Amino acid sequence: MKQYAQITQADADGTKRLVDAFEPLYTSLSPEQKKLADTAFRQGGPGKGRHGHAPRKPHASGADAASAAKP
Repeated sequence: MKQYAQITQADADGTKRLVDAFEPLYTSLSPEQKKLADTAFRQGGPGKGRHGHAPRKPHASGADAASAAKP
């Protein structure tokens, strides 16, 4: 549980640094550019799944796993 708390805190710290660095640029954007930026960050960017991470590949099972393991 402590390790999870450390990871979560590190993630929050990184997000704060990103916000602090991005804020001056964001305030200089036009209203139309801000809408585009808001949409991109809300969706996690192109090709991103939930929380901005790339989607996971499903695990192979059964016959798929056996054929994937063979050279």
